[in-house]
Amino acid sequence: MAIPRRGLLDELRSVTRAATGAATPSKGPAPAGNANDLAPYTPASDALLGDIAKVVYEALQPGSALLDFGCGDGRVLRAVAKHAGALAGHDVPHLLGVESDPQAVAHAVDLLGRQADPPVPAGRAHVWWDDGSLDRASAEEGAPGAGCVGLGACSLCQAGGAPSPTPARLPWSQISVVFVYLSPKSNLQIRERLVARLLGAGPPADRARTIVSLRFGLGDRWPASHVRTLALIDPVAGEKVPLYVYTVDPAIGRLSTGQASPEELLALGPAVDGAAAPRNWNAEDEQRELLQRVLGVQ
Repeated sequence: MAIPRRGLLDELRSVTRAATGAATPSKGPAPAGNANDLAPYTPASDALLGDIAKVVYEALQPGSALLDFGCGDGRVLRAVAKHAGALAGHDVPHLLGVESDPQAVAHAVDLLGRQADPPVPAGRAHVWWDDGSLDRASAEEGAPGAGCVGLGACSLCQAGGAPSPTPARLPWSQISVVFVYLSPKSNLQIRERLVARLLGAGPPADRARTIVSLRFGLGDRWPASHVRTLALIDPVAGEKVPLYVYTVDPAIGRLSTGQASPEELLALGPAVDGAAAPRNWNAEDEQRELLQRVLGVQ
């Protein structure tokens, strides 16, 4: 059965939403629906937060920042702050969140400021509204805005002179780890943009960055040499949950832009599925292949 491109993507969206469910958070209101949502609001299980925080924190480079893309109520950011605070001599990293629902932005900032245990230091946590493009980030006049824990102490807010909780752009040069918990389709949709932002962030250009994705991967064409898959145990749900840890370096950048040579593709080793060397990326083709595997359509 052939499915037109728009119909195929709509069908894939419904399949992935059904697969991920639509659980509500244990604390605070669920964000309202948003036409730009990249995934249903399905917060990470409390039982997994400690393991996620450990993996994310160990991937962070000294003095760098963590970005949670689609941060919801900020629970992963709070877990990382708690993990860092429990380590003697370790500072809480700069915690950045992006969320497409304005109500969730305010809720996350409120929880980071009042309910984080231990409290997140002033100026170390910042949450933006973004429409999913990774470009707007509260920069446009009239955008829903952003929030900061400790506005007066935040170097990001001070960058424009007078303190303002709406910096013009996400500080990609400071970000070494991006955490995502989206749907399979959404991962493919934002993958190239994430890689481009991380690699285009400025010197050192050869410094590898990391993307950590819960439950769903970033596509079968990612070379296996650049990904680790960890099995987290959720004792409440009684299941193993995969956590994918991806290395982003210039070779991945050339793969994402379709510029990797056949020799480089072979040098990268087999793809994640182990079938062959990775191919240059084409998100639409991968979405179509994903739908075919899920629904058995041609």
